[in-house]
Amino acid sequence: MPTQEKSSPGPVDIKQLREDEEVVKIKESIDSNPGDLKNYERLGLYYVSKERFEEASEIFKKLILLNPKSAIYHDTLGSIYGMNRKLDESVKEFKAAVRIDSRYPQAHKNLGNAYFGKGELKNSIEEFKIALEIDPGYYQVYDNLGRVYMLQRRYDDAVKVLKKAIKINPNFAKGYRTLGDIYIKNGKFKEAINPLNKAKELDKKDSIALRFLGDAYLRAGDFKEASKYYQEYLNLRPKGNDSSEIKKFVDRFK
Repeated sequence: MPTQEKSSPGPVDIKQLREDEEVVKIKESIDSNPGDLKNYERLGLYYVSKERFEEASEIFKKLILLNPKSAIYHDTLGSIYGMNRKLDESVKEFKAAVRIDSRYPQAHKNLGNAYFGKGELKNSIEEFKIALEIDPGYYQVYDNLGRVYMLQRRYDDAVKVLKKAIKINPNFAKGYRTLGDIYIKNGKFKEAINPLNKAKELDKKDSIALRFLGDAYLRAGDFKEASKYYQEYLNLRPKGNDSSEIKKFVDRFK
């Protein structure tokens, strides 16, 4: 009778092993000093960094039980729910954060983002405006507000708030990109080119700015320049959802 061979174990996943070791170290710190909430925070944020959102949310739920008056914990849990596309739970936590600390601009911004994700644009605008009343220099919120106005086709208002954002931070690449997008949506294709070029200059890996530049030149009737920027977009995102269609266009002008 032939001897049955023993199955050999599969290859060791070194990356997973290191991750597990990191978790063990943090949990050992928790066991040795259970009153130090910073270790729970470390563990929760570690899970977030690995996109283990369910485990991260459980950690921050525990932190809230231990410190229910922490606006930061509610805000963080709301953000985790948002990353996991649980928008109703996200809104609930952000609301709890601003009830605890009504002058917490980040929580108002995050609540505005959650409302935006749910399509509740009026509530979204209200929260963004509250965040800006508290912190007028919060330039990222102007970008968010401009996106809502753009969706509502309030293009002049959208341009105005985006110009405020880049005035506060002239190196805000995303703000220039959003401004270019607004101009495209409003049919002002040539006006979109300068801010999009600035976005590209500030962030050379911003594939979306390159895509928008291609769109702006295409709709302005400059097919050669459109093809150039579409090719740069493809260089960064060869397997994007729209890459095959863009490649067909580029191939026509080679």
